[in-house]
Amino acid sequence: MNGDEKGTKKPSHKVLKVVLAVVSVLVLLGIIGNLASPSSSNTKSGGTSPAASSSSSNSGAAEAPKVPGLNQPADDGKFRFVATAFSCGKTYIVNDNEFENAHAQGQWCLLSLNVSNVQNEAQEFGSSDQYLYDDSGKQFSADTSGTSAANPSSSSCNYQQLNPGVAISCVVAFDAP
Repeated sequence: MNGDEKGTKKPSHKVLKVVLAVVSVLVLLGIIGNLASPSSSNTKSGGTSPAASSSSSNSGAAEAPKVPGLNQPADDGKFRFVATAFSCGKTYIVNDNEFENAHAQGQWCLLSLNVSNVQNEAQEFGSSDQYLYDDSGKQFSADTSGTSAANPSSSSCNYQQLNPGVAISCVVAFDAP
């Protein structure tokens, strides 16, 4: 399976991966910021949130881009992503197929996504193009076995070709400390 995906890559897919990574970072930072803020000492001020700082500024020239949060769309030019849920804490996940299970080395952080192709041609979606960043900037890659176990056994969330206008729902799993 790994050889098939690597053997079909074209140079233009590198650009897609970079764009997907940027969108994923924005979505995940918004989610992590929203989840972390209730337990932080800056809960009411919102001073550390990129989304809060961009919305409080009215000078159009130097505004930072707004970071989307849960249930807010984020486009990367080819896909529209909507993060619908994010949770951490499980160490074991299994789907409807008892043989598709995964043990975390740390804990599973599960990101539920709706992904739709907003272009006029088929696009490749891969869970391996999604990344999770913690508060200190460490990057975590999606875990293939965790993503398989977090979705129904008939799901193709690790890699799927999406035609124009087609949307899928996936849970992308990250193994984090």
